[in-house]
Amino acid sequence: MKKLLISAILVCGVMILIYGLPVGAKWIDITPLLGGEEGDTFDLKSTLKVNSLKVGSPDIGGVTYLRGSIVNDTENKPVTFGDNVRIDGSIYRGDTMGPGVGHPVYINDDTRIFGNLTVNQTAQIAGDQSVGGNSTITGSETVAGNSIINGSVGIGTASPAGRLHINDGTVADRSLDGRRGGSPPRPGQ
Repeated sequence: MKKLLISAILVCGVMILIYGLPVGAKWIDITPLLGGEEGDTFDLKSTLKVNSLKVGSPDIGGVTYLRGSIVNDTENKPVTFGDNVRIDGSIYRGDTMGPGVGHPVYINDDTRIFGNLTVNQTAQIAGDQSVGGNSTITGSETVAGNSIINGSVGIGTASPAGRLHINDGTVADRSLDGRRGGSPPRPGQ
């Protein structure tokens, strides 16, 4: 019994010396094993399947070159990005970039834009619209729901003198009929 215990301890000790303690994943550079040197590119003519893939390091980052699509081929689940994503190019769907290709990009969640939003085509809003800051419309805007504007509205002016200021001289704080703080109607109107 004593010899068996000593043999087991000796075998475990030798395995620890050869393979090390299992304390976590190791970083192993396989480039020399593939007959390459640092900076070499390897071609793979088949599918590479891994449980996890890390590109680059925290100090210098890394670049992933992809041609084609990123898809999740299991059970129709979406691809998930678990961190912030920086896009240095355009986001579009379809064979060519730009509107009118019949493949709009869908955003199926609440959206917060912390910068400016520029719409170069028609803006159609199917629900309620709430504007808490400045909104400048230089073209047409179609709103199929309610518009809630917190502040004053200037039409033809960037400095409204009342809650509603139309650059034809109409200024209103409550109504447009002239009875409760609005400018009286002009003759012929």
